[in-house]
Amino acid sequence: MPLRRRQAVERLRDPADRAATLAGVALLMRALRDAGRMVGLEELEYPPGGKPRLRAGPDFSIAHAPAAGGGRLVACVLATGMRVGLDLEPRGSARPDQLRLVLDAGEREAVADGRLDATTAWVMKEAVLKAAGRGASFARDVALQGHVAMHDGVLWHLQQVDVGDAHVAWLATDRESEPATRHARHLAVADLLALPA
Repeated sequence: MPLRRRQAVERLRDPADRAATLAGVALLMRALRDAGRMVGLEELEYPPGGKPRLRAGPDFSIAHAPAAGGGRLVACVLATGMRVGLDLEPRGSARPDQLRLVLDAGEREAVADGRLDATTAWVMKEAVLKAAGRGASFARDVALQGHVAMHDGVLWHLQQVDVGDAHVAWLATDRESEPATRHARHLAVADLLALPA
């Protein structure tokens, strides 16, 4: 891992976040190996303010969220020939009032009448933003329309990812096909550092 990136991870306040970040990279390396790609950490690039990437592809997305017992759920997805974003959160972690500034009128109405769960709306928007390489401050610019979303003139296809009952996870791609490889692990904090690469 590049020195600047390692220093950024070391600056994370929560030890569980540090461990989950490192576990995400280890999970990425395993997913690449399972896909037949022997890639070293030196191939990972971390552009300032942008989405991490592999020099020669494929595109990938890593997400982690708090889990029961102080652990973290860590997930990774690879996609060849398309952009991909993955987000996950504990079920019920977002409330409608927290999202009032990032949901448009139609999305707020769908949440209010139960057609759309608040956490699901947030996770869908975050998945699109991760795929697009944009930060959470652009969430208002993602327009959800069922299982697709529009952002910056691009139609994003959304797929729910099953990571168990305790979490909500969604995948966003700029093409209507499923990414080749998905890996998800539920790990206790103590196990995160021991995750085999």
